[in-house]
Amino acid sequence: MVNGNGYEVSEEWHYTDALENRLSVSVQQADEALGAIHYALSLNPLAFDVVYQEDIRVAHLQERTLDGLPAFRIFFRVNESSRRVYLLFVDHG
Repeated sequence: MVNGNGYEVSEEWHYTDALENRLSVSVQQADEALGAIHYALSLNPLAFDVVYQEDIRVAHLQERTLDGLPAFRIFFRVNESSRRVYLLFVDHG
């Protein structure tokens, strides 16, 4: 996904594996819930906190009990020169 002058967001295989095999909800539910984070990452991924070494960041989505959705965390890396965001892993956090 690219938004004008934004960043292209792409999934690494660890992220895809976690999305398909390690969450307590279906891939469709997770994709729908995580859409807001993907959009935010395409606009300004540098706004999220660095949590590991110098370049691994995390985005959080709070639990939405009314929708039956748990909390999520997405770990990602940003390449500013190519304007790409690499989704590394997703879990419940």
